[in-house]
Amino acid sequence: NGEVIYRGKTGATGAYFSSPVAAGGKIYIASRNGIVTVIDAGEKFNILAQNNLGDNITATPAVVDNKLYLRTSKFLYAFGK
Repeated sequence: NGEVIYRGKTGATGAYFSSPVAAGGKIYIASRNGIVTVIDAGEKFNILAQNNLGDNITATPAVVDNKLYLRTSKFLYAFGK
């Protein structure tokens, strides 16, 4: 319905060209500077992890078969089981 649940800052530098993706109770946000932030999709803003892939990310992450795919300007990463 568009209601704001919470608001917060990731602390990651750079602009954001990709859209956030939700899967498995988590929200994945990738900055252009290559920092991927994982947020708990619960009722409070809670950063679970932050990882720097060291390369530009402009593509939206994708989730397929319990794997998270991230495309940087040089590589395609797949995380998961």
